[in-house]
Amino acid sequence: MSHSNELLKALLDRLAKQHTCTTVEAAELLTQHDWKEVEEREAFYPQLNEVLIRSPLNTNDIQSCIQKHGSTILGGHAVFRSRVKSFLEWDGAESALSTLIQSGDAIPTVESIDHFVQLVTDHGFHSPEGNPSGGGAAYFTSVLLTAVFPDHFLGCRLTRWDWMARQFDLPPDSDMESYGKRIDIASAGARELVASSAFEEYFPSEHPLWTLGGLTFLLHREKELRQLVEEIALTADHDASLKTVYRRFKADRQAQFAVRLRHHRAAQLRKLLADPQAIDLDAFNREVWVVWHSAFLNGNDVSSQLTHDASISSEQLKTLEQGLESGTLEVHGNCMWGSGTRIYGPMLTGGDEVRLKNIQRALTILNDDQLSPMAKAKDIEKIPGFGQNIATGLVMTFHPDSFGIWNGPSSDAILKLGYQAADLDNFEQVISDIREVLGAEDFIELDYFFFLINQGFYEFEAKQPGWWICQGTMYDSENAKGYVFAPMETANGRSVQHHDNLALMRPGQKILHYSGKAIRAVGTVRASAIEQTRPDTMPGEESGRLGYYVSVHYRELKNPIKLDDIPEEWRTKGEQPFTRKGKVKQGYAFPLSQSFLKNLEQRFPELADPQELPPSSDRRIVKIAPGGGAKFWEECLSEGFICIGWGDVGNLLDFSSKEQFQDRFEEVYSDFYNNHGPTISRKGNELWKLTELKPGDLVVANQGVSHVLAIGEVVEPTYEFLPSPSRDDHSHVIHVKWDTSVAKDIPKQGFWGTTTIADVPADLYEFIISEETIPTASTADYVEPSFADIKTRIQSKGLRISDRTLRRYHLSLKTRGFVILCGLSGSGKTWLAELYAEAIDAERELVPVAPNWTTNEDLIGYLNPMDGQYHDTGFSRFLRRASEHYEEAVAAGKIARPFHLILDEMNLARVEYYFAKFLSAMEQRSRTNDGKIELGGSTHVLLPPNLHFVGTVNVDETTHGFADKVYDRAQLIEITVDRDLLAEHLGKTPYTESLLSVWDAIGEVTPFAFRVLDEIKTYVDEATKLDVPWQEAVDEQLLQKVLTKIKGAEQRVENALQAFIEIATDKFPLSQAKANAMLEVLRHHGITSYF
Repeated sequence: MSHSNELLKALLDRLAKQHTCTTVEAAELLTQHDWKEVEEREAFYPQLNEVLIRSPLNTNDIQSCIQKHGSTILGGHAVFRSRVKSFLEWDGAESALSTLIQSGDAIPTVESIDHFVQLVTDHGFHSPEGNPSGGGAAYFTSVLLTAVFPDHFLGCRLTRWDWMARQFDLPPDSDMESYGKRIDIASAGARELVASSAFEEYFPSEHPLWTLGGLTFLLHREKELRQLVEEIALTADHDASLKTVYRRFKADRQAQFAVRLRHHRAAQLRKLLADPQAIDLDAFNREVWVVWHSAFLNGNDVSSQLTHDASISSEQLKTLEQGLESGTLEVHGNCMWGSGTRIYGPMLTGGDEVRLKNIQRALTILNDDQLSPMAKAKDIEKIPGFGQNIATGLVMTFHPDSFGIWNGPSSDAILKLGYQAADLDNFEQVISDIREVLGAEDFIELDYFFFLINQGFYEFEAKQPGWWICQGTMYDSENAKGYVFAPMETANGRSVQHHDNLALMRPGQKILHYSGKAIRAVGTVRASAIEQTRPDTMPGEESGRLGYYVSVHYRELKNPIKLDDIPEEWRTKGEQPFTRKGKVKQGYAFPLSQSFLKNLEQRFPELADPQELPPSSDRRIVKIAPGGGAKFWEECLSEGFICIGWGDVGNLLDFSSKEQFQDRFEEVYSDFYNNHGPTISRKGNELWKLTELKPGDLVVANQGVSHVLAIGEVVEPTYEFLPSPSRDDHSHVIHVKWDTSVAKDIPKQGFWGTTTIADVPADLYEFIISEETIPTASTADYVEPSFADIKTRIQSKGLRISDRTLRRYHLSLKTRGFVILCGLSGSGKTWLAELYAEAIDAERELVPVAPNWTTNEDLIGYLNPMDGQYHDTGFSRFLRRASEHYEEAVAAGKIARPFHLILDEMNLARVEYYFAKFLSAMEQRSRTNDGKIELGGSTHVLLPPNLHFVGTVNVDETTHGFADKVYDRAQLIEITVDRDLLAEHLGKTPYTESLLSVWDAIGEVTPFAFRVLDEIKTYVDEATKLDVPWQEAVDEQLLQKVLTKIKGAEQRVENALQAFIEIATDKFPLSQAKANAMLEVLRHHGITSYF
């Protein structure tokens, strides 16, 4: 409730600021909007109420009332009104209405609402082709209900409320529920919102749900309001995402032990440093100046177990926790921050006596109760040897509830979280705000959270809207070749954030290029950073130094914007590129805030994205995929058109308005998109773009997210509706003249994977038509991610695997280069192999093994003696690529990228038959680092060190065992599945416990894993859309997916069937009957199976 209240108040405050009015007047702007959405409801619903509760009820009166007062509210278009009319003219309408309304005496049940919606659908709300429109029927029903029960039901389209609920952090209606339940959920959420203090204060009304119904329509359909609401909600989403990461941190047992250790150590240091005169130089260096000096538990050195990236077992962690609790864990060092040099380091002069006096001065300030924490930090920082790092660290130790350390890791972390800080005062305010959002215990805990964020243990990447690049003398050369570049390390080996910022740049972000005391160009990031040497040597810079290279499209400004043209008050509010006096900082790349960039674009319109696309014209450029996987491309190319799906909506030229089209699209595809309003609206907008194309516009045909097939110029007759059996529902056609000479790979456009039709940015179009290509893997050194990063990337994809198993796989690949993953079918073996390769940025090839493979040629191809040509397989081509890449990398003095060759179900055929050459070559490679495979004649291919083999194995009667020499050359890892992982994978569903009970019952005989659970879950989800109860759907899946695998003659089979029958009794009759039959066969014949 409080969050919804805050969001509503934020909306009104923003409106008030935009319109220079009070918050009350901002609310009036909404209720008195030109669309009259609120006023019309307040006028119509009392009229409708009167005719609905009248006895006897007369449908002619209802129809007359709707035509006279409510035509706009009920659809606003002829199709919807005609459906209402059809239902009201049905002979059973009066009886159905009376049963639902009951003269307003009792609130209808969910079941009665469901029944009424079905009647309305059956007798009015369906298309001429017979397609039902349950969503429209539900909206009509909600209007009737809110008229009669104004304080209980919301009259609103469910798709619109779904959007509203998501923006205001209310429970959205579930498209898995019935329409009656969804109306009930939506109305409950609406009642919650109107009960908020902000709604009651600013939207006083006799019937607030009527007001909210009008506001929902208005906020959803009025473009500027919708954008404003979504922007406010996006800020809230940022905080919610941050809270999600923080919850992971709080649930991380090892991280929380580290926090407790920090608190424990801070208490010890406060006691140790309480008397400035009692400390000596050695003690200060040992206990304070270094982050870790030593650590002992029961006389054993455990220092290596206490670092943030230590890989320790649960038992080791338990022992450390017990040692901390009992006081037997002895730690030396501050445990919280690192320091560049100790107080006795060579950079500090004056001798030990002076150094000790400096320490005593610092501690005197630290213990001065008359000084604020901020004053202490600033005073200590002025003492020789005490920089910002240790000064703020000491103050945090003494004041953990009111002050945080400001050092490199914390600064970098808040940048990753989407915040900026120009100085210490600004930083303390920022972290106080973050602490308030997260509810962190104190700044010691928050600082360790920042540290892990910065180290990549928890993935959170706040999008920076733009960047400021200080290019100086390199502007001309970098502009000419379309890039920005910064070395990874300075000349003395340090990394600096204003260089590392290039690694945070993402495609599509804006860059302001500053050179010669002016912004000279606006850039757009084309692709994320790769690591390579600078294409051009910078004056004074050592050649060959590795750095971050980012491909950029430059758009030079006709009139460069001088620094003095940017208002000084904008430059002195903590923006990263500027000092507190508004001057440009020394550095290279700095992030820009959304507000600063927006203000600049409003003051200097030439900075905004140009509306016209290259070449200079008013031509529109869109990308369109010719079917999934470009499956209709050949026909499109030969026939001179591009075809698009959603054919069931009909001819776009038949619609009189976009609104009429959107209603039709929603009617046809709402079920397909699970009644998810935002998706329905987005997809409808994509299709409607076809009506906006004109001759001369351009169509980019894409395949996947990173390949362009051709560019086509739109020609007459432009759009046509041409159904064809050969193209499924791809009946919408745009006629074009194709140019395939521009076909090429492009930087990955991630959103293209879920978008059929989209506008193409100017910079991307220029890249497509240019001679420029994407840098290949060989142009940059490969940098392996840390194990923590690998783990985070894999976990983010949803794979359920223990940390220890993942670590074993990681180390096994490094040890041998040949790993076999065995385990249950569906336990995630292949998924692990693919995700790990993806996580480390390796090239990979998945090769399914066939049962009929008997020779090496089945795997690697063969030399045809007739034509002298070698006939490759996908496997052998991948070998060649790995070998070529390795040789190129070595020749260039670079690190080679890993290549992972995955043999899926490798024991379907006998491994020692088809894999014999590789077993020998791998043994040779392990000794000489130079294994080779003869391909035929004089042709051979190297097995380079960067090539790793992974095999997946299902152990059942359909597979072959391994010879000892296979095991000798491989690391074998069994992928197991335990009950906790299955429960986590299933999540909270009504049938989770039932499936886990079944797994417990039959697990000894025939356990199942994640794939079976995924299929069951999908089956139940689809069945629920047909109003099939989940119990029936699960029963059918137990019959079809689980019992089919039970067979055998052992006592354990009988035990499993008996246990299954106990679970199924009275719950799953189909599978219970089948299990009884199988058990009877077992007892009569001593063996059983499904058939």
